[in-house]
Amino acid sequence: MLAYVEFNQNSCWNTGARTVNEPPVLPVIFSRSLSLSLSYICLFICYFSFSFFISRLATGFPDARTCLLHQKLQMLNCCIERKNAREAMIADREFSSAESSENECDDDEEFFDCSTDMEKPRQSVGRLGKFEDMKLLQTGEQLYIPITQDPVPKTEDQLEEDTDILLKLGSDAAGSELRARMMSASLLSDMESFKAANPGSILEDFIRWYSPRDWIEEEGVDEWGQKKGKLSSRMLISDNTWVEMWTTAKAVPANRQKRLFDDTREAEKVLHFLDSRSIGQIGELLVPVLAQVAICRVMDECDVVDVAMNDSQEALQKITKICERLTRESKVNMHKYEAMFLELVDLELTLSQANSLLYKFNPSGSKDNDLNVMVGDLIRGVEVEIEERADSLVGERLVTMFSDAQKALNMIVHDQAQVPKSTTFPLAAKREFVLRVSSHRPAAYSARCPQLMRAVLSRSEFRLCGAFTEDIVFF
Repeated sequence: MLAYVEFNQNSCWNTGARTVNEPPVLPVIFSRSLSLSLSYICLFICYFSFSFFISRLATGFPDARTCLLHQKLQMLNCCIERKNAREAMIADREFSSAESSENECDDDEEFFDCSTDMEKPRQSVGRLGKFEDMKLLQTGEQLYIPITQDPVPKTEDQLEEDTDILLKLGSDAAGSELRARMMSASLLSDMESFKAANPGSILEDFIRWYSPRDWIEEEGVDEWGQKKGKLSSRMLISDNTWVEMWTTAKAVPANRQKRLFDDTREAEKVLHFLDSRSIGQIGELLVPVLAQVAICRVMDECDVVDVAMNDSQEALQKITKICERLTRESKVNMHKYEAMFLELVDLELTLSQANSLLYKFNPSGSKDNDLNVMVGDLIRGVEVEIEERADSLVGERLVTMFSDAQKALNMIVHDQAQVPKSTTFPLAAKREFVLRVSSHRPAAYSARCPQLMRAVLSRSEFRLCGAFTEDIVFF
């Protein structure tokens, strides 16, 4: 079946800086065999193709504190943002070039004779603004902050891949040099942008702007009226990477450099990451988030339940620590999560039992400290004694509960006669009699010894057992 997914202008899609003149229509093939993951992949392709931002995501770089799936979606938003900025910059550049070409056409009749031997001075491009009151050390011109490329966003798995690659390069000279070049790609781009914005600059000028800690000021001023200084010791060592990169760097503005972050390629990586995983694998990526939500939910229930359950509080703290440790691991270990969820299920069951008992014993919800203590003891399995028995409020609630159970068992409606008191409680399935006594055995002058006899009566059996002791000190 062929269907069309249409994005109307009146819908709530966020298009960012791009204006959609016509509603884009994307043909998508839907069939019974189309998986849910493929549907989402098609949707994300629409987002990137038409520059729609994914809503309800934090802006900026991928947050390493979130799950990997959330980081990937944030990365896709970063790609869309960079794509919009790049397309806007290209449009502005084309508009400026069109204006300049029109001006040149108007001035075709003006000619100027100039010497061919005159060397054309290099113009500064890519300036963002002045850098305080600093001047270039050699020419004395104002030092300008260059327009640089934005930092490269990376997700957690990409950082791990980069670390593995750097470790595999080894510790020899060639590996160290290649490692330094890989880590200095952003530095080389900034140097080229600085040279383009500040013609006639030297390495010392770049250090003063880029790494002020490596510029040690001295007493006195130079010919331009600014404090003298020198490079730090680490910048003066032989085979310094900064010196070599400054020598090889060319004056190229950021908009003409090779992109450090290829938004199209990175978006394709995100889409491939999502496309190569099944629904179960994507669900595993959500396990840390679901674990945190479950623990927060149980915490809220613990705050609501006004029962003294110290054991439950300790169990919740233990589960929280386990969850913190598991969520910091790079890979999801489902066996450990299953064990943690089992403990969480037991704790949730305990809280549900406490809520149920509180509601049954106190439907009005009034505060009763004695009742809360009693429910806490029942949850822990401690035998409790009800004061005034059936005449107390809790006793009346117990009698009512058993009476309602008997009505439901015997199918008695409320309009009929009430259940006799003799049948309020269900018939006993088993009766047990326990006799305890202390007596002098085997003689009257013997010490008192505990004696026990127990009788169990049921419809199908009769059991009688006893435990008898004697004084054997003098016998």
